[in-house]
Amino acid sequence: MSEKSETKIAKQPAQAQDLMPPDVDGTAILSDHMYKFVYGPNPRMMEAVQQLNNQAAGMANNAAILAGIDRASSNVRDCMQNRALRGAELGQVKVVELTSQLDLGAISAAIAGNIAKGGNAALVNVLKMAGATPLVERIRLGAIQMRQSEETDAEKTFEQAYKADIAKESKELPEVVQLRKAAQKMYEELKLRRTLPDVFDNNLTLIDTVIKDGAMSKEELTKSRKSGVENGLTQTLIEYLLKNFDQMKRGDNSIDRSDVVAYQKKVMLKGMPR
Repeated sequence: MSEKSETKIAKQPAQAQDLMPPDVDGTAILSDHMYKFVYGPNPRMMEAVQQLNNQAAGMANNAAILAGIDRASSNVRDCMQNRALRGAELGQVKVVELTSQLDLGAISAAIAGNIAKGGNAALVNVLKMAGATPLVERIRLGAIQMRQSEETDAEKTFEQAYKADIAKESKELPEVVQLRKAAQKMYEELKLRRTLPDVFDNNLTLIDTVIKDGAMSKEELTKSRKSGVENGLTQTLIEYLLKNFDQMKRGDNSIDRSDVVAYQKKVMLKGMPR
């Protein structure tokens, strides 16, 4: 089907869970965000930013870039509502490219200047969200890629998202904090699913501390989770094995390397669990 014909698909009602696969940590946050993005009101942040064009150096250019992001995002929303996912992905790639042109320093200066003058709190919040667009728009791209089973591309995109440079004032927003954590969890689990046997081997000694039989029991996994593992990928491994324990184990009440390899082959043949 051509991209042109895809965009003519009749609109159909969709549920939030349709926008993200249901089996990835952080899904609740990302799914809710994507649903609001696609079906919620347009925030039109560039209108608020335009009010500050003459108050801070660089904001006029930022307003023009944000206006372009707003227009491109509207097209992405239309594609998503029409289930034209390839068109949505191409449009979102353009949005991400635009975010790289933003002057984050100018946004920080505008925020500081507006606060110093006792400005409107809602406007300050909009500016903070504008400063977080490099993170937010990459997360949306990753979500669209996941919806098409493009796990390799999505893994890279989510890594770029949680590592993205954003305005320092934007980092304190609860929504931004949640989205960054969700992006990191998505990246870690996608990486885990791709390299599962190797990650299992690298953490076997750390987790197999009770029976010490070259396998991981549910007791050992639960104990390791409660101990507060600091390594993010190890934590993701523990959560992933516990979540899929009954599907992985064969016979006894533990998971060894052969179980992990067999499970990975099964889910890879299915194009990863969705």
